[in-house]
Amino acid sequence: MTDFLNFEEVAVIPARKTKYFEVSSTHSGDILGHIEWDTGWRRYVMVFDQECKWSIECMAQCYKFVAKLMQDRKIVDVDMP
Repeated sequence: MTDFLNFEEVAVIPARKTKYFEVSSTHSGDILGHIEWDTGWRRYVMVFDQECKWSIECMAQCYKFVAKLMQDRKIVDVDMP
């Protein structure tokens, strides 16, 4: 969990080869979207489930989380701020 966002791994499809995370607000508990592997982009992406406003701090926390997933997969060399 972070100050603004909670990232929770969810098993959506048993045969799925990559991880899937729900992203929710730590303040309201609302699910804001999810992070999943995109085969076209060949990387993890954030997919928004609803219209929401993000501060730069929220975006930075999401960036760090996805960057760590990419580093764990050794797909790309991502700079961590």
